Amino acid sequence: ILIINVFLAFLFLGGCDVSSNDDIANECYSKLIEALNSNDLTKIESLFAKNIVNNINDFENQTIRLLDYYQGESVSYKKYSIGITEDKDKKIYAKYFNMSLDITTTEEIYRIATIWYVDDTNDNNNIGIWSLYIIKFSNDLYPEKAYGGDGLWTNGIHIGKK
Repeated sequence: ILIINVFLAFLFLGGCDVSSNDDIANECYSKLIEALNSNDLTKIESLFAKNIVNNINDFENQTIRLLDYYQGESVSYKKYSIGITEDKDKKIYAKYFNMSLDITTTEEIYRIATIWYVDDTNDNNNIGIWSLYIIKFSNDLYPEKAYGGDGLWTNGIHIGKK
């Protein structure tokens, strides 16, 4: 009983992080939706991994095109299951989510897919979105399935890829 009480005290006093993958994904979704709703280039850019932003020559133009494409303000969203990949190679730990969601705005329904790194013990500049695909729901070839862009997962922002 003493061991259980010590563990519970440790847990409730903040001794460990109990955020689930679903909680982390929901936080990522919320940040993305907020940034899109604000139509703020800086907020969008801040969600991407610094290494990705720094290695794409036209990243600012990609962001401007995204903000031009995304119209309205979010009224609801539907998330699909998240794919989680963890790599514990050579004492380096990296974790990313392959996430997909549909966002209904006051103007349109959009499908978004991302590769979003949530942890990398080797390089914090890898944390953030690596790849973001967006398409209007009406243009998706497979609306009954979770959106996955063109399946190539190229770094940066990709609009209208089927």
